[in-house]
Amino acid sequence: MRAHEPSPIIFRRSRRPGIGGLPGFEWRKEVSPVSGREVLRYDPSKPVTTRVPVFPHARPTVTVRRPAAYVVPAGWPAVEERLAAHGIPFRRLEKPLVAEVETFRVRDPEFAAAPWQGRIRVRATIAVRKETRTLPAGSLYVPLDHELAEVAMHLLEPSAPDSLFQWGEFSTIFEQKEYIEERVLDPIAEEMLARDPKLKAAWEEKLKDPAFASSPSKRVRFFHERTPYWDETLGLVPVYRLAAPLGGSSASAGGPG
Repeated sequence: MRAHEPSPIIFRRSRRPGIGGLPGFEWRKEVSPVSGREVLRYDPSKPVTTRVPVFPHARPTVTVRRPAAYVVPAGWPAVEERLAAHGIPFRRLEKPLVAEVETFRVRDPEFAAAPWQGRIRVRATIAVRKETRTLPAGSLYVPLDHELAEVAMHLLEPSAPDSLFQWGEFSTIFEQKEYIEERVLDPIAEEMLARDPKLKAAWEEKLKDPAFASSPSKRVRFFHERTPYWDETLGLVPVYRLAAPLGGSSASAGGPG
């Protein structure tokens, strides 16, 4: 499969099963002297083949356009470990690079109520945007011109059910670290409203929503995220899509393969 072709990441089982043979042994039910419940006892001297329904076909329900490569910004060593563990080839950028990429910005995270295999799974609303971003030196460049490309996609595409994102690897992106004092924000907000009629109209429209109007935190955030002091990486998944491959001179070998 080549770049820009649809690649399935979520499947639905076919409802039309076939019939297959399942090798096993004859069995019988007995009452366990330990638990007092019925248990199965198998006789390995009597092999049998049981006819069972088989679902050999699956229908893709979610597909994404396969990019030429991904870039993972420097500073996420656990991602490098996962890629290496799967044998997925990657390289490190030798120097900063400005490039147009597709980003994943997520909001409204929903975290699982309990851990599973030591992880708190997460789902969220995902928006894909085209942005021009600086890729720091040391970022991981993950091309998709190899047989493990689909494995890489299932790890790095946030909407994939077994992605690093959904397994909680990137959940720190939801932790807001930068704040602004209201006494500092108030005069800034007043000036913004005075000089920008469109912003003022948007603000007045938002105030018609009782839930927004009664929430000090939402009101503050409306202005904070429009100032230079807002952390624009909040909710930004540290995985970018590249529509075209990078030249070999821009990266140094750093992964398997």
